[in-house]
Amino acid sequence: MDYIAYDFRNPYYLLAKDEADLPFRNYAKNWHLVNIHQPHVRLYSVRKLAGGFELINSIFDDIQRTCGYHIIFERLPSAVYRISESKLLLNSVQCLFVSRTGHGAVKDINDTTYIGSDQYIYKIPCEAKVLGQVFHSSE
Repeated sequence: MDYIAYDFRNPYYLLAKDEADLPFRNYAKNWHLVNIHQPHVRLYSVRKLAGGFELINSIFDDIQRTCGYHIIFERLPSAVYRISESKLLLNSVQCLFVSRTGHGAVKDINDTTYIGSDQYIYKIPCEAKVLGQVFHSSE
């Protein structure tokens, strides 16, 4: 879920996966009208605990208990976590150096892989090594 529509004067809020799912009609530059009669519009009460509303209300203990999220307000520290035998979770890592010695039908790899996001799951090629990184255990 990427979008939460809420106003403190309204006892309801709504959620949307992307901007195209928002049921708004733009009537003026600074305000929008929600057509609640559209069948895909689902309103949630602010009185009932739910993860989306707690994100905007800053009830962080309830976010952890209700949704299971961990809230980080700063840039993620640079770290590499091994989350499976062949997958790495990369936090704030700009590039990886990957190498593999070829044999038979297996080709050599000696590449720098550039990462374009703050958090990324990288699948390690078969028999390859990731160089120059300290791995943290995910357990």
